[in-house]
Amino acid sequence: MQSETRGVPGERQKETSFALRDGLIGTFQSAGASMVDEGLARRLSDNALEDGTFSRLSPDQLRLQMRALAEYADYVLELTAGDGSDPGYRVRVLSTENATVVTTFSTTAEPPESEKESHWVATSSGYQKRDMPVSLSQIGRELALLTMERMRP
Repeated sequence: MQSETRGVPGERQKETSFALRDGLIGTFQSAGASMVDEGLARRLSDNALEDGTFSRLSPDQLRLQMRALAEYADYVLELTAGDGSDPGYRVRVLSTENATVVTTFSTTAEPPESEKESHWVATSSGYQKRDMPVSLSQIGRELALLTMERMRP
């Protein structure tokens, strides 16, 4: 996978992150899943707990994070991208109900050959078929499809 953008380095990471998330979240939502934003769930839990157990200044943010996830999410999806020498992704899905690992796998998230886009290029030896680069949105879509497939009972 190769991604090139212009601008501030932090902006490049945001663009990459948004493109991947768009494909991932859109695919889950089109399959009927509701996606929870972890930060929003944490803020909602913090605001709901005005009994002194938690506060915005509470040092126990991990406890607040876990409570928020348990309240608002059925599963937690952990997605880790490899580095340049390992261009794949590691996916782990955890159940918030009973703390079990639902699935874990590694993948390059390349779409099947039948779904890859290509174009013809004129060369000195005639026309040659070249694969188009796979977009981050397509990779996100493939990650979601593979994850749903692995989560099936």
